[in-house]
Amino acid sequence: MLSRKLRLANILPLVKGKRVLVRANFDVPIPNSVPSPDNILQAVTKIVPTVSALLSAGARRVVLASHMGTGAGSGSAPTFVPFLVPLQKALGRQIVFLPRIGAEREGKREGEVALVENLHFWKEEAVAASKGGRRVVANHRDVRRFAKSLEGLADIYVNEAFGVANCPYTSISGLNIPVRAAGLNFAKELDGLAHILERPHRPLVLIIGGNKLDMKLRIMDRLVDLADEILLGGIVAQNFLKSCHGTHLNAFHAASYSQRSSDIERICKKAAENGTRLHLHGFDCYGGVHKPWRAMDIGTVIDRAQTVLWMGAPGMADAQPFSVAGGSLVMLELIERATGRGANSVVIESEIAEFVKRMPGAESRLTHVSDEPDAATELIMGRELPGITSLTET
Repeated sequence: MLSRKLRLANILPLVKGKRVLVRANFDVPIPNSVPSPDNILQAVTKIVPTVSALLSAGARRVVLASHMGTGAGSGSAPTFVPFLVPLQKALGRQIVFLPRIGAEREGKREGEVALVENLHFWKEEAVAASKGGRRVVANHRDVRRFAKSLEGLADIYVNEAFGVANCPYTSISGLNIPVRAAGLNFAKELDGLAHILERPHRPLVLIIGGNKLDMKLRIMDRLVDLADEILLGGIVAQNFLKSCHGTHLNAFHAASYSQRSSDIERICKKAAENGTRLHLHGFDCYGGVHKPWRAMDIGTVIDRAQTVLWMGAPGMADAQPFSVAGGSLVMLELIERATGRGANSVVIESEIAEFVKRMPGAESRLTHVSDEPDAATELIMGRELPGITSLTET
């Protein structure tokens, strides 16, 4: 269970005099083979609260490790040298750089911070890596040797890389360090997801729309048993209208529907069996009865929600100017109002998360807006994420 995973707060009483390996997420964009100073600063800023908490609790040494770029072991991985000065400024102390693992000696100063070179310099970080267009598969013995070299750096492990929790990297899920906890940012994602998957306040309303129909149908298939009501918009709504009411679709959507009609019909059937109410764009579908509804009914549904999960725009959120004006903005205002009266509101989907973050102050008025929506979406769809399953449970 997400809520039972060890958090940073649980381990702070244990870190005094100990070495802690923090798996950071420094995988910033590198458009010209060198990350920009702004992207580096953003990644460093996110890791500072967790590192500072460990140092304040008396950690003898904090070692930061991450990957950047693609193709572990390809020989083209960018160096982490540009991260040294920003880390030094952010943490207010010298950073020890570790270009190799296992050959270095620890400093004598308490509270030392070290940065391991980009883990993608080692093919053993990824069990299967790409090199020159070929697949490079690290054998089990080499992977275990690499894992042991990382394990030798620390007594305690903290994961702050939720964005790659879905990747079976050695540094994410292959280490046998006895204590493995979620850092502050990782724990924030776990808590947001637990509001939906483990302890939703009722009624739970799922809002789903936008594009990526295949993914949205998998989400609905997973959550139709959990949600009390589902609001559908965008391409998703148009396809359900075809199933519920025989609405005409244009050629593109008709082709899409023909490939997925059985999935849609199965979800409609499950919704009817569970008493989950589907609110479509233009019609209400519940127990096989279809009734026209008005736009103001959306507000009624959200107003009675105690938990809201927003995953996709009600219309064309990926096309300007629709992403700012119209449905998405109205939906945001309704969800903010529900949150203000005590509902839990969770935003998980890259398109909508970016939209919310662009609206001044909107993120602070919602319960949780995922910083790593791709990994969060995979968990919502029912996939096990190696970075979560590998954490110690309380």
